[in-house]
Amino acid sequence: MRRRRREVRTFGKESPSGVYPEGKSFFVQKTLDSDSLDSLWTLLKEQPETTTVRFESYGGVINDVGQTETAFVHRRGRLSNAVLNFEPTSPNSNGNRLGMKWIHQFFELGKSIFGQRETYQNYVDAQIPDYLQRYYGGNLRRLIQIKQKYDPENYFNQTQSIPTRI
Repeated sequence: MRRRRREVRTFGKESPSGVYPEGKSFFVQKTLDSDSLDSLWTLLKEQPETTTVRFESYGGVINDVGQTETAFVHRRGRLSNAVLNFEPTSPNSNGNRLGMKWIHQFFELGKSIFGQRETYQNYVDAQIPDYLQRYYGGNLRRLIQIKQKYDPENYFNQTQSIPTRI
């Protein structure tokens, strides 16, 4: 049997400036006390124009499906998903550095005040080292077994895809 030559595939938004958009996300698992609200407000007052923050509401019927019934582990107890985006202006601009720094600060603040330990896998974040645990949680072992069965050669892959083994 002759093997097909493997192609390298890349996906992403091309940027004429050479600086690419960046995003981060995390799930909000608790309401905030007044000190946490103050910290959040202080950071939001410094938000650069090149960044956006949105909160996607969770709860309701999404909680009717168990965490292990689908690959989407982010169910039950999640109040919302915080999505942070940075859109670059031009190469080497101070606004780019400020925008990237700010979303990293917001993400780190989220770790402490929102109780966040998970990230939505459809909002890829190439800078988180523990992405497999953050994306798939308790479903990871089962998803690797499925990947081993249906894609043992790891043909369908990208930088942060489910591996065929850990």
